[in-house]
Amino acid sequence: STSGAGAAVELTQAELLLQAGQLEDCLATLKRAAGNVGKHPHVLVLLRTVYARLEDWQALLDLLPDLKKHGLIDEESLTQEQRRCGKGLLSATAERNRQSEALLSSLQHVWQDLPKHLNKDSEVVALYAEYLMLAGSHDEAEKCLRHQMKREWSRRLVQLYGLLDIERANKALSWGESCLKEHASDPVLLLTLGR
Repeated sequence: STSGAGAAVELTQAELLLQAGQLEDCLATLKRAAGNVGKHPHVLVLLRTVYARLEDWQALLDLLPDLKKHGLIDEESLTQEQRRCGKGLLSATAERNRQSEALLSSLQHVWQDLPKHLNKDSEVVALYAEYLMLAGSHDEAEKCLRHQMKREWSRRLVQLYGLLDIERANKALSWGESCLKEHASDPVLLLTLGR
């Protein structure tokens, strides 16, 4: 068919543009091809590559369910890509708003829009807590870290907890001391309590 031949030409053109590093042109070509052939597996694979290279984390995050549905990504890779997207969205938001009064609200907005399972991923939680601290919201970072450490013990989270400047230091200290029951020999916990 004519649309199939046109799509084949567009896919070839997209591959050449991708190889040449012309990512925006490649993306436009892929979107035209998708208009002709829908969610064709080859289009989806190329879109994944382009979005990742453009660091368009939201578009990549939105594309992942289609990759999964078409069997183009396994469960472990899906989880890793979702984590990468979540961290990328938080980092991009923090970078864009670093000098802005809107940093905290921008971070909170991205956090609320992330898929719920990413709000429970220790790597993503750690990055979010770091950015909350950067925004001056140490109390919110403390709640976030403490909640995550109840779910999953992580030295990285404990280390961040020790860097908090929180108003309720006694509460934080008593929480840390309660962790000693299960993690008495954890050097990061001991350092955190020392701070």
